[in-house]
Amino acid sequence: AKGLDLGGGSYTIDGACAASLYALNYAMMELQAGRADLMLTGGVCRPDSAFTQMGFSQLRALSPTGVCAPFDEKGNGLVVGEGAGMFVLKRLDDAIRDENRIYAVIRGIGLSNDRQGTLLAPDTEGQLRAMQAAYQHAGWSPQDVDLIECHATGTPVGDVIEFQSLRALWGDEGWQPQQCVIGGVKSNVGHLLTGAGAASLMKVVLALKHHTLPPTANFSRPAPNIDLQQSPFHILTQAKPWEKRNDKTPRRAAVSAFGFGGINAHVLLEEWSDEALQYSNTPFLHHSDPPEPIAIIGIATHFGPWTSVRTFQERVLGGGTPLEPTLKREWWGVEKSECYKQAGLAEFPREGYFIDEFSIPIGRFRIPPKELQESLPQQVLMLQVAAAALEDAKLDLH
Repeated sequence: AKGLDLGGGSYTIDGACAASLYALNYAMMELQAGRADLMLTGGVCRPDSAFTQMGFSQLRALSPTGVCAPFDEKGNGLVVGEGAGMFVLKRLDDAIRDENRIYAVIRGIGLSNDRQGTLLAPDTEGQLRAMQAAYQHAGWSPQDVDLIECHATGTPVGDVIEFQSLRALWGDEGWQPQQCVIGGVKSNVGHLLTGAGAASLMKVVLALKHHTLPPTANFSRPAPNIDLQQSPFHILTQAKPWEKRNDKTPRRAAVSAFGFGGINAHVLLEEWSDEALQYSNTPFLHHSDPPEPIAIIGIATHFGPWTSVRTFQERVLGGGTPLEPTLKREWWGVEKSECYKQAGLAEFPREGYFIDEFSIPIGRFRIPPKELQESLPQQVLMLQVAAAALEDAKLDLH
């Protein structure tokens, strides 16, 4: 923002492989709230090979053949990509007023997190909630779209679960066999991780702009458990013209991005033309009403030795037992006193207010014991304090 001399605020989002679409959502919120008149958003990825090549190899997520083949019987893993995709957003009425070129219009977006699943095994229920929220937001039905850009990493488990999620979303009635094209840009440019949603969104925006249904590379025969014949979906191996359903219905498409651990996003897009304005029912055409005031109904804290709201309150408002800064007990497993002795320091400086240890009951959270054992301390601390805030709000965690 500083480098481009932009006037608004800026921040980054880590939503794993759904980060680009989460960023899109928050950019839209700034525009809808009237806090900005133009937003720049997107995703970028240049991953460290120690993370992608070594880490993904250990997880057995990389394709050993170096070919990403979404939904195909030969799909055996992902192929890493690098790059960036950026989008300039404005409220639609402002873009029309300023005679901007409009590539596409965002009609709805849904976000969710899985309640079940694991790092590499997503959950249909969580994906469905994100997709259903997007259609509710837009006032569409799933059958309104002609193209779905899937997350489609090329991993056998992930692709099957995503296909099953789409089948559940569409149901058993109200569609014709193979009426909707599905595909995945990762077969073309690889998996851009935090930039994956930007690549998918860019593909669909261009498809809408050029009235072309895009093909998916490396597809020849569907994988087991992916029954395209008895579904509303099909996969193209060659591009084809995208014909409109009728004069009053614009071309419509969807984009999914599902991140590690079940971070889900689904975006609905529509082509733009001059005559589309009279048929639009989008909530994004005009400024939103003034936002409702937000109430804080639960709080919790654990800062250093102050393990509760009460002890923290006494510390900051007065009345608590005075506590001086202390040495951190260990530094990466090494006793701190030894470090200072080796450095030739006669006195040990007082360093701060730390949390030397905390415990968590087994079964407290919906995390398998093995995964909990491998969690970072700050992750478990965050969970503990978040749960305490929900309890303070008198909300049932279950």
